[in-house]
This record gives sequence, structure tokens and C-alpha cells, in this order.
Amino acid sequence: MTKQTQFHIGYWLAAVLGILMLQYVYAVNQPIEAVHYSQFQQLLRDGKVEKVAVSNRFIQGTLKEPLPNGKNQFVTTRVDPDLAADLQKAGVTYSGQLESTFFTDLLSWVIPALVFFALWTFLVRRMAGGGLGGGADVDRQEQGQGLRGVRHWGALRRRRRRGRGEGAAAGDR
Repeated sequence: MTKQTQFHIGYWLAAVLGILMLQYVYAVNQPIEAVHYSQFQQLLRDGKVEKVAVSNRFIQGTLKEPLPNGKNQFVTTRVDPDLAADLQKAGVTYSGQLESTFFTDLLSWVIPALVFFALWTFLVRRMAGGGLGGGADVDRQEQGQGLRGVRHWGALRRRRRRGRGEGAAAGDR
């Protein structure tokens, strides 16, 4: 790498780190508290929940009065209601947990892109005569014959200049 390229990479690294730091500060200062599902149910029984938004994986809501840490919004992961009732009877603190789909999502985008890139590279090389290595060998052979032909005709011209003629050129090789 040249010094100029390293300079630009440093700027990119600083920019990415700066964005990550801003995201962290933003996330820490959010008024949303992640609570256990059992704590959510307790808040619900105590009448402290003002409103909720339910999705297939999360429950988000607003409290009538803030929690001890000052946050008045919450989010929790949904738990199967039958299981939640059994856990509640047993006095167990419970919460939902989401499976990480980052790796599968990443692979579902990266692998097709790599396949298309490999196919594109293969086709471009094929069109350029490179193929899988066989085309380049043919080109080299043709170039070698071409050079031999140039040498042959150059030698023939030199012999003609010296007065030997064409017959001598074929036998002298």
C-alpha cells in the first residue's frame, strides 16, 4: 500500500469507529428499558402499563410512571402464554429470547453475491480467451508459431539479399 492509500484507510477506520460510538451513545440514552417478561406481567397486574404495541416477537409499551432508573418505556420478548402461566405459578422469573439470525441472514446475502461474482469472472475470462486455462495455452502456441514464422521470413529476406535465393533458405534451416 502506498502512503496515500494508508491515509485514506485511516480516515475510513476513524469514520466507522465514530459511527459506532455515536450509535452506542444513542442506545444508552434511549428512554427504553428491556424488562423480563415476568416483570412485564407484574407491571401489567399492578396497573402500571399505560399502552402496549404487540408484534409477533416483541412487546413494546409505555408506563404510567417511570421505573426507578427514570425510563418510562419498555420492551420485552414474547413468551408462549401457556408456558408463561406455568412459570408464573412456580414463581420463576422468565423472559423470552430471540434466536440470532445474523449468520444465516449474512450467508443468504453473501453466498449468492459470491456465486454471481464467480460466474461473472468465469464468463469474462472465457470471452477474453482465458477460459479455464486451456485458451491461454492455445494463444501462447499461436504466438510462438507466429514468432517462428517471422524469424523464418526474416531469414529468407536476409538470404535473398545475400543472393542465395529461396532454395537455399529451405535447406539451411
